[in-house]
Amino acid sequence: MTLQEVLDFVKANQGEIKPLLQNLQETEPGKEFLTDHANAHFEKEIKPRIAKVYSDIDNDVFEVIGERKPDDKKTYEFLKEKMRELKTLKESKEPNKVKELEAQIEALKKEGGNSDYWKKTHEEAVSKWDTTKQEYETKLSNLENQQKQGQIRSFLDTGLSGLEFSVPQEAVDALKQVHSTSVMDSAKIIDGKVVLHDKDGNQMLNSHYKPMTAEDFWKDKLQSVIKKPNTGGGGAPAGNKGDIITTGEGENAKSKLVVNGGFTTKRQFQDVAGKLLIEKGIERNSKEWNELMDGAYKDNEVSKMPIE
Repeated sequence: MTLQEVLDFVKANQGEIKPLLQNLQETEPGKEFLTDHANAHFEKEIKPRIAKVYSDIDNDVFEVIGERKPDDKKTYEFLKEKMRELKTLKESKEPNKVKELEAQIEALKKEGGNSDYWKKTHEEAVSKWDTTKQEYETKLSNLENQQKQGQIRSFLDTGLSGLEFSVPQEAVDALKQVHSTSVMDSAKIIDGKVVLHDKDGNQMLNSHYKPMTAEDFWKDKLQSVIKKPNTGGGGAPAGNKGDIITTGEGENAKSKLVVNGGFTTKRQFQDVAGKLLIEKGIERNSKEWNELMDGAYKDNEVSKMPIE
């Protein structure tokens, strides 16, 4: 049922619905029912999704810095600890070392620059400091970039919470990787928050001309594979047998056949997938036909199904 259908139903039945809503909102049993329902919905639907978001953040952090969060530590505590380490590194540019080198220069000036020993000592110290400084700056730059990418990945992951898809998870992960990569370099951190920008440096806006949220981003990029509301009274919506989608971009673009159920055996899969390919204009037994069929066979684990 769509939102408009709900509104139309409420409008047509105001006389019956108003007392029911009053009872739920104003009586103790009604309030208790609403509270119990909200708590149950949170435990069943929201809490697992929150847990998945934090799990994805932990995995992203591990991927970036190669260090896994201890089981007895909260994610935000672990991130604060890593940020403190980054701050310490940024402050460790050894200003005292610069003063020491300046003092050596002054000593050489007083000696008239005729001491080979002190010249050599100075040159070695300067060379060593230049190397150390470059190592610090490189490591600091890498950490800052890793921290930025981790923050952007975490931001994007929050937008996937609550979305359901009509294709296998493998296909969703492939699309997620492609679109995450496409925006990773252009996104910016402004006032500590992720702000999405396109490759030309323009801020990305949603359909209401407001800054695009992570949810807006995924609903736009994954709209072809997001599960549509079922308004047919059960089963998949009519005509939604599947589709051929494209993952990757440019030279890495690859076509994938997505079959939305309708089979429980190998033979049924061949019939359903074959009809879908024919509807899409793919020539039977062509190279494209075989590649799409083989990919869908693997994605749907048809090898585990009985023949008949």
